[in-house]
Amino acid sequence: MNFFYQKARDIRKEKKIRIDAVASQLGISRATLWLWETGKSNPSERMIRLLAKILNIPVELISDLKAEALTSENVELSRINSLLYSFGNTNIIERRNHQAHYLTGIQRLFDELNQVSAVTATFVNTIQMVCYVKDLSLKYVLVNNAFLDNLSLSRQYKSLGKTDQDFFSREEAKQNAEEDERVIVRGIAESNEGFIPGSRKRKWGIISRIPIMDFQGKVTGVLVYINDTTERRELELTQNAMIECIASVAEYKTHESAMHIRRTQRFLKELAFSLRTKPGYEEILNDKKINSLAQAAPLHDIGEIVVPDVILLKKGKLTDEEYETIKKHPLIGSQTIVRYEKSLPNNILLKYAEEIALSHHEKWDGSGYPKGLKGEKIPLSGRLMALADVYDALTSDSVYRTARTHKEAVTIIESEKEKHFDPEIVDAFLTVQDKFETIAKELADPKKTIDLIRT
Repeated sequence: MNFFYQKARDIRKEKKIRIDAVASQLGISRATLWLWETGKSNPSERMIRLLAKILNIPVELISDLKAEALTSENVELSRINSLLYSFGNTNIIERRNHQAHYLTGIQRLFDELNQVSAVTATFVNTIQMVCYVKDLSLKYVLVNNAFLDNLSLSRQYKSLGKTDQDFFSREEAKQNAEEDERVIVRGIAESNEGFIPGSRKRKWGIISRIPIMDFQGKVTGVLVYINDTTERRELELTQNAMIECIASVAEYKTHESAMHIRRTQRFLKELAFSLRTKPGYEEILNDKKINSLAQAAPLHDIGEIVVPDVILLKKGKLTDEEYETIKKHPLIGSQTIVRYEKSLPNNILLKYAEEIALSHHEKWDGSGYPKGLKGEKIPLSGRLMALADVYDALTSDSVYRTARTHKEAVTIIESEKEKHFDPEIVDAFLTVQDKFETIAKELADPKKTIDLIRT
């Protein structure tokens, strides 16, 4: 079997049928057809016959093969060949007009895209928050002016294609890239508060990461925006320092140490986290509420500041009259806080501080003071503080008591279940009692303070 490659090539060119159109119909590459037409390779009998049908010529013209009997398939192929021939001979001017039409459409799309890009850039640059977009390879696609300002970079800085290593320290770059990558992999938005990357740990912000999806729901990148909370954070730190300072005045009056404030804060927090695992408390004790309770805890004994020293520092048993005076300090503390709460009615911290100051000496069975509240009528904040305060009192030295061991304190608290303490809070305490012991040791009073108490 011989293939007349030169004849096949000449016929195709004469009919003005493009080589890629023939190759496409044959189901082969353009390179393979070129090899046939240059005699560097020979097609099979089937391919020669198919080529003849595509060129709409007898097979005898391009080979020494004989023609096949006419079939319906051959008729259909002849129709296809006629179309290909027509396509190959389409007026060049008409094709150019089509191309110009398509190019005009493409240019219009580019113009629209540029317009959208300009609007997007204008929008993100008017946002005061740090904002950027990364692609799947974690390279920067877009950053706004606030991002560049935070890094003291020129607003003409070319950020496209840059990575975190180009902007941040090694540690910050690694952390930021890992957090962005996690959102891309999981396809779930995240938000957390931390240091703003590039601020050298001097600015705080709420960092929100959102996966960017295409129309098929596939993640194509990540959008990150950061709300600067430095001013609010500093205000909170200042507020906490002032609360601790005010509370320390009352503690100093009773010769308590500043460590008492920190220990009871930690005890209350651990207790609340443990109680949250029980049914019915998951939503009540969310992270925000627990943090607010811990912030308010230092003011629990602020009312003691008006109690005479002769009563507070008495080493012997108090008289009934002296005890009645002591019992007034929760009410005095509550009234003191309420005066400030009126000017800040929506301040949740003062609300919890007032609850704790008033109710942390109430008892589950109703035998406490100042109001003799019973059971769940006692605010949850006061019930939590009651156990935290008693544990610290039992395990710390004071003018009227020598510290008990942790084991002894646990036994006493267990014995007061359903009497002094809420039974569910006692159960929560027992699951974290080891943490209480650790905190008591870590924040133990300095030796000088203990010697002062004992003298």
